[in-house]
Amino acid sequence: MIHKNPGRVAWFVIWGAFIIFLALCALMPLSIRYYIQHATTPKEASLEVINGTVRVREPGVAAPLAVNKTMQVREGTSIETDETSRGILTFVDGSITVLYPGTQMTLREMRVAAYPWGIEPITISIDQTRGRIRIGAAAQLGQGDALTRGRLFQTQTPHLQ
Repeated sequence: MIHKNPGRVAWFVIWGAFIIFLALCALMPLSIRYYIQHATTPKEASLEVINGTVRVREPGVAAPLAVNKTMQVREGTSIETDETSRGILTFVDGSITVLYPGTQMTLREMRVAAYPWGIEPITISIDQTRGRIRIGAAAQLGQGDALTRGRLFQTQTPHLQ
């Protein structure tokens, strides 16, 4: 394809490439900033067995693990108490969940902001399949970065879906 004015086409290509360059110069730092503000990382909770033996099924593991002392559990873990066992889960923000006998639950999500500049709230999500639990959310005291971001604590039970 031959143009009547190749100089005009050349300037159009140069200016187009310059505009794309400027757009990339602006978008790259903004995308990095967005990632830093919204990136999250999973955290562990501490399971303390009060009495009896609690069964813990970690994600990707076929057989449950019998626990009769303190253990760190991660998101995706299923926890089950029998009729003689009880336990307490303590989360990263200080919130607790008491597991009564005959309870089955899954820790769906436990996440915090990955960077100090993150704006995502502390997120804890629990799926309770059966039994009883009592949740105690930690108080938000002070002016620290993690406390001003907020907290999202969700529980899904068979009674309230």
